[in-house]
Amino acid sequence: MLFFVLVIGSIAYYEIKDLWNYSQIIYQHPLKVSNTSRDIKNEILSIESSLKSVVMDDDLALSELNHRIGDIDQREKSIYHYFEIVYANYLGPKADIDSAFHAFRLWKPLRDEVIRLKQSGLSDQSNLNLRGNEIYREKLFSIIETIIAYSTQKADSLYFDAKKEMHLVIIRFAIVFGILFLLTIGIVYFLVRHITHPLKELTKVTIQYGRGNYSLRSNYKSNNEIGILASAFNNMVASVEEELTVKNKISEIASLLLSENDIKPFFRKMLDAILSITHSATGAVYLFNEDNSKLIFYETGGISVGWKDMIENPAGQRLFSKLFSEKKVLHLDVMSEDGYVLPFTGDFHSKEILCLPFLENKNIIGAVILCSDTSFSSFAVKLTKEIRYRLNANLNRVMSFKKLNDFSTRIDEQYRLLEIQSKELEVQTSKLLEKNTELKIAKERAELSDRLKTTFLLNMSHELRTPLNSVIGFSGILMQQLPGPLNEEQKKQVKMIQCSGRHLLSLINDILDISKIEAGEIKPDFENFNIQNIIEEVIKMISPFAAMKGLPIHFINTPGMGEIKSDRKRVHQILLNLVNNAVKFTEKGSIDINCIRDNGYFRVEVSDTGIGIKAEDIDLLFNPFVQLENNLIRKFNGSGLGLSISKKLIEMLNGNISVESEYGKGSKFIISIPMC
Repeated sequence: MLFFVLVIGSIAYYEIKDLWNYSQIIYQHPLKVSNTSRDIKNEILSIESSLKSVVMDDDLALSELNHRIGDIDQREKSIYHYFEIVYANYLGPKADIDSAFHAFRLWKPLRDEVIRLKQSGLSDQSNLNLRGNEIYREKLFSIIETIIAYSTQKADSLYFDAKKEMHLVIIRFAIVFGILFLLTIGIVYFLVRHITHPLKELTKVTIQYGRGNYSLRSNYKSNNEIGILASAFNNMVASVEEELTVKNKISEIASLLLSENDIKPFFRKMLDAILSITHSATGAVYLFNEDNSKLIFYETGGISVGWKDMIENPAGQRLFSKLFSEKKVLHLDVMSEDGYVLPFTGDFHSKEILCLPFLENKNIIGAVILCSDTSFSSFAVKLTKEIRYRLNANLNRVMSFKKLNDFSTRIDEQYRLLEIQSKELEVQTSKLLEKNTELKIAKERAELSDRLKTTFLLNMSHELRTPLNSVIGFSGILMQQLPGPLNEEQKKQVKMIQCSGRHLLSLINDILDISKIEAGEIKPDFENFNIQNIIEEVIKMISPFAAMKGLPIHFINTPGMGEIKSDRKRVHQILLNLVNNAVKFTEKGSIDINCIRDNGYFRVEVSDTGIGIKAEDIDLLFNPFVQLENNLIRKFNGSGLGLSISKKLIEMLNGNISVESEYGKGSKFIISIPMC
């Protein structure tokens, strides 16, 4: 009896093992092939969405463009991996998979061309090429549907094989039962009840699962091995059904949002879809303002709870602080945890909330808040965690589109303003051309007048010097009393004639010098000489004049000054004029001359303790024919040309002259001359 039981048990074991192998094949075939085929479709949709966002976003930074191209490349690698899985588990003709794979590879050059055109700035052509990609996408989807259909057909075939195998099991059992019917009727009845019936039911459910009916479950419940197998099968089918439902819902929402480019309708559709799927009571969308200091209300859905229009200092609130720190979907039970203040003013009492962050370059730019007065299902939580990436991608696309439209509007407005300004500029240009012509004529007249003035001054200076020299010479003869003696009054008059003549000659010489400088007739004659000797000569010439006023002249010389290469005559003339002015405008005190080296220059400073110069008069000091309007200054004779001549001469020698003065206390004139 035990032997026969063992024989029957062995036969049953191997039959069950065969049925299990069939179940494994059925499981591996429809699950892996169908799911992987759907994954391929979803990844292709994602690639198409990324391509659209790349083409439509003209403000896309280079780093973001490279990031999205990298995302497309990563999804391509995933699709290649999914093709390998399908190829390994597909029981149909491999040519189907080869056709699908070949169609996908033909699509890649077109995608690469779209990206290349976008990178080259050919957005319109890139958009046209993108539309052409839909033909290859539909062809690829058609081949994938063929693979899925074949999987279902193969599952039917396996079902009939399993059924045939089951009939063989029944025949074998019938033979054994015929031999041992009387002895083992009870055992046979037990085996039929506890093995054959569960196996039939499990086989039927497996076949239906292979056909895509994921809602069907095995009703067999027991603690034996078949019961454990049925329970594990039910759990597996439930998990697969939930996973597929999540992916299908995500694809539906993504397809729905892909057609919307305006931000308000986009949020409206998004909220309606998410609220419906997650069975939320209410929800709202908030986005940061420009300086990221406040969250601004954008859209709501579900029941009205009085969402706040603005959330001040969101980082200081526990809900948003947690969201900012974790940057992931939050599922919170607000009834059991204190401190979560929801941003609405109504009396709605939320039991749980789901908070989905919007990210841009890893920074939070906003969030979706979903509220429910009951607990969220595991399906709803899983869906929100999976869909956040698609929502981020679509939101970035819509915001990029909005920025593009705003930028286009601004460009149009600026273009209109530019046209108006261009017309105004044309009018102004015409007027400026007329003014420029007038100024050019005036300039030519002024230059001609200046040349005529210079020529006149040169001619007049020469004409005046000849008789003036005669007057000075004859007055000198008279002063020497060579023609005969003179009385005191005659001597006084002759001396006045001589002094006036010499003053007039000095004035004419100054006019002649400045006229020659302006006419470009004076050229520097560079030679090597000792500047200390020049200063001493000047002091020697001015000393009698200074002694008459009781003014000492102090020369402070730095040892080892050496020689300078410049125009000796002009340097002498400049120093003579400066020292002479210092003595002329000083009544008491002293005259100080200091000579030092300074970075390749000889710097000579002539200081006095005279009347000084007002700050507002310094800018007029070096203009020709200028004497400052001051009663104290006007009592000193002069042409007003000395400093102007000195400035032009020092500039001709590549040097410069400056002045420091304090009114009523004295002045310091500084000249700098290149050493070579």
